[in-house]
Amino acid sequence: MTDNPAKGPLDVQGLTVRYGRTVIFNDVDLPTIQPGEVSVFAGPNGAGKSTLLRALAGMIRASGEILYDGRNLLDLTARRRAELVGFMPQSIAATNGLTVLDSVLASLRLFSPGISAQRSQDAALSALERIGILHLAMRPLGQLSGGQRQLASLAQSLVRKPQILLLDEPTSALDLRHQVEVMSVMKSVAREGRIVIVVLHDLSLAANWADQLIFLHDGRVADAGTPADVLTSDLLRSVYRVSARVGRAAGGGAYLAVDGLA
Repeated sequence: MTDNPAKGPLDVQGLTVRYGRTVIFNDVDLPTIQPGEVSVFAGPNGAGKSTLLRALAGMIRASGEILYDGRNLLDLTARRRAELVGFMPQSIAATNGLTVLDSVLASLRLFSPGISAQRSQDAALSALERIGILHLAMRPLGQLSGGQRQLASLAQSLVRKPQILLLDEPTSALDLRHQVEVMSVMKSVAREGRIVIVVLHDLSLAANWADQLIFLHDGRVADAGTPADVLTSDLLRSVYRVSARVGRAAGGGAYLAVDGLA
């Protein structure tokens, strides 16, 4: 187990999220999200996956209950919630003057101001090594590719060792090998006892790495469960409006063959 495991599941009940006067989610309940598992938000464009993730992170206003360790996260101060919850956005700014290592150190020190220089350096280098970008430590962020910046952002989130880790499309700019590497890290982080929630568009990736798939559609939860239970031709037709076949891989995952529009 990690030295900062989650202290129980995450329960989201009666959550309402608005942008201005537009209601994105109204009184939505999510299935219980357990520590030790990778939970994936999936769904078509505009389904609200990133919006919901940002609401859980406290980055946009919401009402209802996000229950964790006997508390409603919506009632916590922004700083206290940020100490518990790590959020990785889809992209980070390409700041030329900041190196990858500096950016990871800054993320750590923001929430651990009393940490020694040696401990912070060791933790930052360990995070970079874990996701395979130690060789980029002294590279300015502005000189990185989009995929490399995405990996640097992941290191910034991991170094703090949050109890709840939220990742918004962490593989969108990555090649196939790095997608697998990132999802493998997410799996290992979850197995250390943390809560991990990931937004993914790639259903094949989700099917092979998620412990729980939560499909969002039209401001509601369309279905939720293990990939084997919920990833079906009928769901793909109703949610994505495509005609597709779902095959089962020998290792327990799945693969999709899209035949056309439904």
